[in-house]
Amino acid sequence: MNPFPASKHYSHLDPSEPIPEIPLRYDEYKLRLSRAYLRAAPAMFYTALAIYIAFMILNPPLWVRVVGFVLFLVGAVFASWRLNIWGIRREMRHQQRAWATNDAWGIPIGLMIKGQAYYLATMVLVMQFVSVGAGVAGTLIYFAMYAICAGIYMMVAGHGFRQPGQICCERCNYPLVGLTLPTSCPECGRALLNLSFATDRPKLRDKRFLLLGIGLFVAGVLAFYVQFVKPTWAYAPLPRSVLLKLAPNDIDSFKALTARTLTPEDQDRLESSLIDAIVNDNTVGFWSHEQGAWLSSRVFSNQLSPDQIDRLMGVLGEPYIDAPDAVKAGERVSLMLRAPDVRMQTSDLYPYYYFGGYLIDQDPTPHMRSDHGRSWYALRDGTVTTDPEGRESPLFRFAPDSPGKVKVRVRLVIALFPGFIQMSQSGFAWGEEGDHSFVTQPVWSRVIDLEHTIEVEE
Repeated sequence: MNPFPASKHYSHLDPSEPIPEIPLRYDEYKLRLSRAYLRAAPAMFYTALAIYIAFMILNPPLWVRVVGFVLFLVGAVFASWRLNIWGIRREMRHQQRAWATNDAWGIPIGLMIKGQAYYLATMVLVMQFVSVGAGVAGTLIYFAMYAICAGIYMMVAGHGFRQPGQICCERCNYPLVGLTLPTSCPECGRALLNLSFATDRPKLRDKRFLLLGIGLFVAGVLAFYVQFVKPTWAYAPLPRSVLLKLAPNDIDSFKALTARTLTPEDQDRLESSLIDAIVNDNTVGFWSHEQGAWLSSRVFSNQLSPDQIDRLMGVLGEPYIDAPDAVKAGERVSLMLRAPDVRMQTSDLYPYYYFGGYLIDQDPTPHMRSDHGRSWYALRDGTVTTDPEGRESPLFRFAPDSPGKVKVRVRLVIALFPGFIQMSQSGFAWGEEGDHSFVTQPVWSRVIDLEHTIEVEE
């Protein structure tokens, strides 16, 4: 005799509660898979958290962050292999193919919540490894986006989660214990051809998932509000030492820091950190007009040492003579001056240069020499002129008439003036011996001697 006839109702039970007489049938493979993942999930989460905090404090170069991201993924794959997660998934696929349908229970919803929470939290941290240098502003924006997406997912997905309950019709929830498929529902008449038309895992809105989703969604909205409407809320509690660390790569941190009274030591640290950011090319997406204007004001008020300005100007690279290495005798040669195509983050810090002329072999004439300052942009962009008084890079042509080696020498004076001083106001003049003088002294200057040898063949 069937102990669970279809006519037997369990009116005292909620549809989400299991029938006492029927043992729960959890999916063996999904249960093993979840438990295997949860053995590694805490270690993966705390490792990702430690790497994220280290990157945030140390602010390493981009390649270090990319390597850290790749190594973490490799470690996750290795952990999956050690825990036989791939083997369990392979067994599960074979079992599903053999049975065609899987009528077992799912997994306890507590395991599901724990696994999803570890997975989402770890993924949020790992996906920010590369962009962790964005500072507080970037962190808030990323947290807001992930929190809102995860919150909506948890609130909506919770409606579709199932856990053990009465075997019932999906249309009317009539208990189907004891019925042999295929049949029809005694209550609503729905045809029940197989288990896809019935369920022993009723939909359940789990309050834990729902509350966690609501909390994440609200936290994400608040993070957006703080970042774009009330940024001072995020920076006011931070001590000056933290803001000094964040300022080069976080515009709002820089504004919050400079709004406070800085000691000379703090100003020195901020100068060094901004110069480090420029030298290490760690300014993409982080640099603002305010940061550049502050650093420029420090340069032009003689607050930086010559060594600091040397290091800053070194970003532009060394100019060079652009000429062939070998030519035929009588062949026309073009001499040009070039510099690497490197951009300075702050346009005020581009220097002028004064050209001492091309000295060709034993000829004492400094061809194209000029007392007028020229823009560094022309060296970088490659625009040329044959006019000695022009502003572009000087171009000179000559034709060596005999075989041998021809040595071309150039002297440049690079000078940095405040923006309000025009090139014509510097009072620069070349001396007969290649020396120079200024009427208006620059903030910084440097003499560069260049040399290039051309092999002249017959």
